[in-house]
Amino acid sequence: MYRSLSIENFRLFDRLKVEPLSRITLIAGENNVGKTALLEALWLLSRPSHALDAPRAIRRRGVRGGEQEGLFESLFFNYETGLLIGLEAENQAGNGGVSLTIKCQPRKERSLVDWSNESDTEFENASTNVVDFDSELVFQHTDESGHNYRTTAWIEAETKTGMPQTVVKQDTFPSSTSNRPCEFESPGKRHGARSLAALFGRAQMGNYVPQIEKAVRLLEPRLQRLEVITDRRGTPEIHADIGIERPFPISVMGEGTKSLLALVLSFMKAKDGLLLVDEIENGIHYSKLPEVWNTIERLSREFNVQVFATTHSYECVKAAHAAFKHAELDDDFSLMRF
Repeated sequence: MYRSLSIENFRLFDRLKVEPLSRITLIAGENNVGKTALLEALWLLSRPSHALDAPRAIRRRGVRGGEQEGLFESLFFNYETGLLIGLEAENQAGNGGVSLTIKCQPRKERSLVDWSNESDTEFENASTNVVDFDSELVFQHTDESGHNYRTTAWIEAETKTGMPQTVVKQDTFPSSTSNRPCEFESPGKRHGARSLAALFGRAQMGNYVPQIEKAVRLLEPRLQRLEVITDRRGTPEIHADIGIERPFPISVMGEGTKSLLALVLSFMKAKDGLLLVDEIENGIHYSKLPEVWNTIERLSREFNVQVFATTHSYECVKAAHAAFKHAELDDDFSLMRF
């Protein structure tokens, strides 16, 4: 687990150090004070071989910028792309940590679109007939094993349509380095029927379904069981048996239920890693929040996941305090107020 985080020249932070970080850390504060930016810093640190994650972090905010600096400059403090972004996290055990620097520099070579790093539907349909923009982001990483390596991200424009394409090139990548498992849940993230059904299938393989059903019963006490049903078009979707004539698709049971289900499934994906949750109370009635926090505490232990969450809700803070006031260890829970 991480025990501290340092940030320089990233988003609205010129310089910030937060400690101590706990197994579960809740970040509260008003709007536009940097809560989501802190989660993004942790996300980039925990997935260092994915240079494409920086453009994804920008696009998650709704920024699409097609000009050469438009998509990158919002990462930098005061939009100053001449600054050096520095991110560093230290481990709880005091045995090192991870660090990342990001700088913007002129492109030094022309290259074709390369999608070998990772497939992502948001960035598909790239063309090899491209015109280079003249800047790139350079990522310098040091992982927990002390390996140093470099990745690069830049933007290219397809000549026929002029639409921007985000391109990733891996300049170096040591085979001994792996990304720490890390999941980012945000209110704007869409969970389609297929993706949730696929995750539920993984949960079935791991015998985690009873834990998932127990969590969903917090919002739907009538739930008897969850199952995946494929419709006539071949689309699989999770359905809930609540004791009536036919099961309900999870998609029509309310955003709170769907969000809680996605959150619980994310613990499975983040096993032995990090789970980042923006606006964790979103869609959940305040009266259910203490039970939700108890579930989060239990799952964080069962899956060995360090949780970082943000909130605007005072009720959410009170519920977290109630859930953790009898915690056995001092590093079980921290509240940070920006």
